[in-house]
Amino acid sequence: MTQGFEIISEILLSPRDIAQHINQVSVGWGRAETQFRGLRAKNAPRDPTLPEKVDQGTLSPHDDGKVRLNWRGDGECLALSRVESELDGLSKRAVRVYTRDGQIESFSEPIDGLEGVLSWRPSGNWIATVKMTSEEDVEVVFLERNGLRHGGFPLRKPGSKIRELAWNSDSSVLAVLLKDRIQLWMMSNYHWMLKQEIVMIRENDDEPFEAMWHPEKPFILFTNTAGMKLIIGANVDAVERYEYVLDLCKDSSSPPFDYGLVALLDGGTHDI
Repeated sequence: MTQGFEIISEILLSPRDIAQHINQVSVGWGRAETQFRGLRAKNAPRDPTLPEKVDQGTLSPHDDGKVRLNWRGDGECLALSRVESELDGLSKRAVRVYTRDGQIESFSEPIDGLEGVLSWRPSGNWIATVKMTSEEDVEVVFLERNGLRHGGFPLRKPGSKIRELAWNSDSSVLAVLLKDRIQLWMMSNYHWMLKQEIVMIRENDDEPFEAMWHPEKPFILFTNTAGMKLIIGANVDAVERYEYVLDLCKDSSSPPFDYGLVALLDGGTHDI
């Protein structure tokens, strides 16, 4: 670092960028023009592997209109989320990916209800963001570096709005900050499980709180809140430290009665 900042590159954002970026990869699943429709295909039942509806990028009614930036863990790529005013006059939120020297790499594919919350996984393979599916339902969605969607999972608390997303240092846990709580999610076999929920007890529900992972120790989480209620009844500004340990809960029976049972914690559901 020097005493002053030197500009590496300066980029002008324009609605024409999307139209000029013709190298965007898209397989077009579900679109009629990409499917062969012979006589037998027209009479056959609908293919369940194809989506019933193709997103057009409709702007969420709850979008705050803010621009958000998030670097990849190694600092080589930058994700930028903003509302794009396209040439046809429609407004759509899109995620741009730039290289460190300011070269545009990709735009996210159209996703209805996409919002501005953004967090790039430190391992570099996914960009986590948020999609509003309805007035009560919200999803965490993942984007690849090339802008294509790579799955996601819905929240199990209807009516919630995601404030922020935060990955831990080894990319194994995703913290989801809601209005009054923090949810910790982990993935196993491509299934996302709710492992922990921290309810923030405050005097005023509008009092802000933040969460930050330890930069080196992946299972240590810090939270900061104003107006936290203590047992003695006083309200203070407080920083809390949470440290988690992975544990395996398995069947302790001995052969031949060992059935290999393992208990999994997944929010309000219980799986074996």
